[in-house]
Amino acid sequence: GVQTCALPIWLSSTGKSAYMDSSAETTAAWTLNSNWTLRLTAKVHRCEYFPAVRDDWESFLGVGATLKLSPRTTLTLDLLRHNGWNNLSSIPEREFQRVVVNIGATIKL
Repeated sequence: GVQTCALPIWLSSTGKSAYMDSSAETTAAWTLNSNWTLRLTAKVHRCEYFPAVRDDWESFLGVGATLKLSPRTTLTLDLLRHNGWNNLSSIPEREFQRVVVNIGATIKL
């Protein structure tokens, strides 16, 4: 698997507060045979604004598969669970949960 972590501090787009953008991510892939590959992915991301009162988080958990039909044709299926929330009780109703489905086909000419 591949792991990355980033901790940059940026000025927000409003220009009135700075924020710390932190993330950690990992991916694992298994080649079962010459035709099948399976993937697992996970990521957590945080944007902490200051001096503004905001602490946003999101997480991603995904699973996917690739099927090689021929040397020129592949099919992919990916499912991703995406959650968002904040750790501030003074700002309610900023949470969400969604599932993203991606179906793809590649044909090399």
